[in-house]
Amino acid sequence: MEKLFTGKTIEEAIEAACTDLGKSKEDFAYEIVEYPNKGFLGIGSKPAQIRVNFHEQTEAKPIREKAPQDKRPSGSFEKVVRNERPMREISKPVESSVKFEKPLKKEKRILEGDEAEVAKFINGLFDLMKIKAEDIDVEIEEGKYIKIDMNGEELSLLTRKQGEAIEAVQLMTSLYMNRKNEQYYKATIDVNNFREQSIEKLERLAMKTASQVLKTKKRVTLRPMTSFQRRVIHSKLQEVDKITTYSVGEDPGRRVVVQYQWPEKKQANKIN
Repeated sequence: MEKLFTGKTIEEAIEAACTDLGKSKEDFAYEIVEYPNKGFLGIGSKPAQIRVNFHEQTEAKPIREKAPQDKRPSGSFEKVVRNERPMREISKPVESSVKFEKPLKKEKRILEGDEAEVAKFINGLFDLMKIKAEDIDVEIEEGKYIKIDMNGEELSLLTRKQGEAIEAVQLMTSLYMNRKNEQYYKATIDVNNFREQSIEKLERLAMKTASQVLKTKKRVTLRPMTSFQRRVIHSKLQEVDKITTYSVGEDPGRRVVVQYQWPEKKQANKIN
């Protein structure tokens, strides 16, 4: 039989095989299917993979003796006769009266000028990461704000670790356009609607934390967040009376503190 095992290194993959099969590595043959790859910016990384050949030992099942069948008493009994009718074949499929309309696909825009340049740059980065975007849409607003929407199954890798890879691509895109055109640009990327979903989750966390602080009058320090995540928390809690927020620590461990604002200690929220 053959079985695949993976690990961060070839040695870890072999150890996984030993544990699973309950054998030492001298007891089976293996071949290396794929060497480990760290990828680019942590994206596209692949584990080591080996294929193990082994013989599976099967235990002989005990033969069960048939239990003696009960003899029925000799006597009169009624014979039950069933009149079975063959099922009629349905010649035509039943058509449903309800018709479902296919959702209309969003018409793909033709990118030109700087918008096309941005898409080309991002596709170049993705080639290095060995991932592919199925669709990239770019809009430049007010001549400096670059809004990028992209979709694709392979792009889910970018959303790991709180979307740190997305922020890295945003920064590189902004720097590229800044140097190319010698003017200020700020890129914002949304991958598979990740940004919108993240904002909703962060706003719920902000309101839940504010409710806790208002109840206990004790400050709460949130987990380390990216600059984007901290801005969402600060912005949402500006709307809440008697609550103030500020950030502490250094990146990547910088956190937001949510604190009760006592009447004698009025201070503006620090958004950073």
